[in-house]
Amino acid sequence: MTIDYENLLNQSQLEAVTTSSQFARIIAGAGSGKTRVLTYRIAYLIDKCGADPSKILAVTFTNKAAKEMKTRIEKLLPGQSRFLNVSTFHSFCANFLRHYANYLDFPSNYTILDEDDVAKLVKECALEKGYKKSDPFVKQALRYIDSKKTYGQYPDDWKKCRHGIPYLQVSPRGLPSPVRGCHRIHRRGCTSR
Repeated sequence: MTIDYENLLNQSQLEAVTTSSQFARIIAGAGSGKTRVLTYRIAYLIDKCGADPSKILAVTFTNKAAKEMKTRIEKLLPGQSRFLNVSTFHSFCANFLRHYANYLDFPSNYTILDEDDVAKLVKECALEKGYKKSDPFVKQALRYIDSKKTYGQYPDDWKKCRHGIPYLQVSPRGLPSPVRGCHRIHRRGCTSR
C-alpha cells in the first residue's frame, strides 16, 4: 500500500511529517491534527526511511490517544503496529522503571503511589500521631512532600542526628511551621551535619 502523503496532509503537516531533522517539535492547538501528524510521521519513518518499527517510541498523555495512534498506524501500514512502542508517558516510565529497578537498587515489586495514595498514607500517619485527617498540618505535609518531589529531594537527603531524629540537610525556609520548628530544635541537638 502506497501512502500519498502530499494529498493526505496540508502543507504544514507535510513539512512536519517529512522533515529530515532527527528532532521535530510540533506546536499546535486543539483539533489541528497533532495526532494525525505523529501518526503519519511514524508511518513515513517506516515506509520511506526504512525505520525498524520496534525502534520507534511514541508517547502521549492518554491511553485513548495511544490506542488511536496505534489504530491509525495499523490502517496506514497493516501488520506494522504490533512492533511499535506506543504508550502513555506514565505507562512507559512505569514499565521502564520496573524493568531497570535492580539498577536503581529498588525491589522489583515496588509500588508507585499516586496523589490519592500519598494523601491516604499521610492522613493515616497523622491519625497515628494524634492529628485529625482534616488538620491543616496534613495539607501542609502534603504540600511539603510535593515540593520535595518537585525539586528532586528524596528521603536519603535527610540525615539522622545522634538522637535518631531526622533533619534535612538544606535550609528549613519554606517548611511548614511545625516541621520548621522541629528542624531547628533537632539541628541544635545534632553534632554532625
